[in-house]
Amino acid sequence: MKIGIQVIQSRDQRAVDLALKAEAAGFDGLWLAGGGDNYLKACTLLNATSTITVGTSITPALLASPSFHASMSKYLQETSGGRFVLGFGSQTKGQIRLELGIDPPKISKMSREVVEVTKGILSGQPFEYDGEFQHRHGPGRRMRGVAVTPPPVYYSGVGPLNLRVAGRYTDGFLAHPIFTKKYYEDVVWPEIDKGLEQAGKTRADFVMVAMPMTLIVEDEAERPILMSAAKRNLGNYFTTHAYGTFMDMNGWSKQRENVWAVSEAAGRNPAKFDWVALENAITDDMVDEVCLLGTADEVKAKATKRYAGISDYLDFYPMHDSSHSAEEGQTFEYENVLKFIRAFKGFNK
Repeated sequence: MKIGIQVIQSRDQRAVDLALKAEAAGFDGLWLAGGGDNYLKACTLLNATSTITVGTSITPALLASPSFHASMSKYLQETSGGRFVLGFGSQTKGQIRLELGIDPPKISKMSREVVEVTKGILSGQPFEYDGEFQHRHGPGRRMRGVAVTPPPVYYSGVGPLNLRVAGRYTDGFLAHPIFTKKYYEDVVWPEIDKGLEQAGKTRADFVMVAMPMTLIVEDEAERPILMSAAKRNLGNYFTTHAYGTFMDMNGWSKQRENVWAVSEAAGRNPAKFDWVALENAITDDMVDEVCLLGTADEVKAKATKRYAGISDYLDFYPMHDSSHSAEEGQTFEYENVLKFIRAFKGFNK
């Protein structure tokens, strides 16, 4: 099983330090959370390393044109010798309103068309495309320079439509950190399988990248502190109304109501957010089902048991804590990634 790590702390020299340590420890990949600056971050980490793969997890599809995505990906793939993975996602309607200032009529359709056209351009082959939002006529942009194949294109999402898009149109899936084993088995794989069948592909042609939220306990005194951080991290995700159906399907309707009540009480003022109330809205059982929290040996055992038959690639997502100040949060994230590197050195060898 391949392993990678989500480098949340990726804004300064500490990201390069983590990348070099992860490469030396035998990790297969580095994955970058973020938005429009992902290509710049990826360039920095690819230039600093020599063997490890760097992927975006995710780059919002609607944040730029297919031509821009293709040209950035082409450059990174060529200059790194084929070590780049383009990870797309559609984002929620609220995120798109906030970042782009538009109200997209059909997020999934628009994102799918960006993915298709980007892949067409990267192929270097002539193609015609007449979609609802994208229209292209003429040759694709040729892959000139270093003789490498186009980068793999992965997709991310939560709902059934995006899961089918991933299976049909892309090379792999970047799972959401909130996914439970039940959701993988009952929703994720069945919907991806439908997309694979439509494309004439099988699971052998596809890479499932699980992204479990994880915290490593190195001192037992840390366990309750890290459990609290996990609850705040998980609760922060669940304030997103788009994930309400997911919570209900997992039997967490009451917890959903409590989480949303905390969010609604704060309104649009982050200073009024009650992190203690949010933490109290999340149960220990929810953390156990979604997250991997424990000693290095506990996390390894949980990961092996949970993802056997579900995923062949684990991208560990070191939890952050939004209740921290910016500098405290960056330090927390950096130290947490270091714990991972120490814990999983040589794990997949």
